[in-house]
Amino acid sequence: MSQSMTCNFTAQPAVARSASSRRASAQASRVPQQLRASKTAFVQKSAQGFNRSSLSVSADIRAQQASIAKGRLQYFDRPIDNSTEYFPQWPNKPFIASVLDKFPEAGIASAEEARVLFSEAGYEFLDVRSEYEVENDGRCPGAVEIEIIQTRRVFNSESTAVDKKDTIQTINREFMDQLKAAFPSKDAKIIVACSDGRNRAIQTLMALDAEGYTNLVGIKGGFNAWFRLFDMKLNRRREDGYQEDYGGMGETACGIHGTGADFTRMDALDKIPLQDQIEWQDWAEEMKKPAY
Repeated sequence: MSQSMTCNFTAQPAVARSASSRRASAQASRVPQQLRASKTAFVQKSAQGFNRSSLSVSADIRAQQASIAKGRLQYFDRPIDNSTEYFPQWPNKPFIASVLDKFPEAGIASAEEARVLFSEAGYEFLDVRSEYEVENDGRCPGAVEIEIIQTRRVFNSESTAVDKKDTIQTINREFMDQLKAAFPSKDAKIIVACSDGRNRAIQTLMALDAEGYTNLVGIKGGFNAWFRLFDMKLNRRREDGYQEDYGGMGETACGIHGTGADFTRMDALDKIPLQDQIEWQDWAEEMKKPAY
């Protein structure tokens, strides 16, 4: 078979072979050009397609984010039957009833639960943060403010703090006397808050419990968690830039008021961390030491 092929090949006229070779050479020379042209077109097309795809994806993400934001607004703005439908926020009536049933036995309340106790159950808000924190970070209207540890800020060039200031602590030796004067009845209903609820509030709860107070509740996350939900007028903060007003009249009652991007924030929410990084003194242990 191979011999036949060889014979047929060698039997072709010389002219025909030459023309065939020229055609093959011409086709072969055009192949790299076609490949290069195709590659260039492919790259351009891919780049265009990538750009269109990127824009499409970005548009899809933006549309999805807008949909989520719209859904969140609709969720919070939807009409709620506060008399029957359970909604885990104050002033929902079923939520209020569930909170009143839990405390003070539950001991530690979320900020939402603490708002129920404060606004619906006659609990007083005891803020044991330092005067410096109250003045600079914000306060709860109507709170009893008694600092368990007094502080002052002192400049230190070697401090690791952003403002190069150290917090100098001094225990309040009149703390318990001041508490007893503010809450003469051992049955007083007291919500205790420090910055994040992890240190000074616990110290205060233990001290009050040792003195025989019975209706004690701490706030999980402390004032920082509370302040992320409610401003200094007790209006609810909202993620969409609005605040709910429960003290309005007519159309504004339980309505919303836009804060707007051009308005200056009237409190220090942005600079307050969720967790307090300061190592606070142990008030009870320091009280055992002689005063200087």
